[in-house]
Amino acid sequence: MITISNTTEIPEIIQATQKANELLKSPAFFDAIRAHASFDMANVSPAVVATLMGEATVTMIIEMYFSRNRRVFGYDDPAHPEIIHINQNRNEFNVPALVNTMLHETVHAVDDLNPEASFGHGDNSSAGKENTAPYWIGSLAERMAGGQSDQITLQIHEGSPEAFNV
Repeated sequence: MITISNTTEIPEIIQATQKANELLKSPAFFDAIRAHASFDMANVSPAVVATLMGEATVTMIIEMYFSRNRRVFGYDDPAHPEIIHINQNRNEFNVPALVNTMLHETVHAVDDLNPEASFGHGDNSSAGKENTAPYWIGSLAERMAGGQSDQITLQIHEGSPEAFNV
């Protein structure tokens, strides 16, 4: 089972961690992933992604960092896929958006844990990546955590071209 661990005392992070962990135990969350037709840039089906996520055993750890760029949500580190880096200075510091980031980075970790499968989004640019597993599943999680929009929210990564567009 995947669990997300938080040691911060930031109320939004505490709430988002609780919601993210609830989703990771929710059959409805995994059923919604399985029901998706396909993911771009993936060599496996959404059903396989959901199964890999459901069978994964990893504890994701939240680490806060500071970026001067308030547009950046966070980043993943392939050398330490279990760490969810969240920019404490980001513009979108609401619970549903934080759940999106947590699940987006969790999808990267599960992808890294399964070298026979590939379901990432390539480089750090979010342009045109709405239907990749990390972005789509993160946005699903955001909606299920109380987000109002049906739009796919594109998380802006540290070092991406979008981080510098104003």
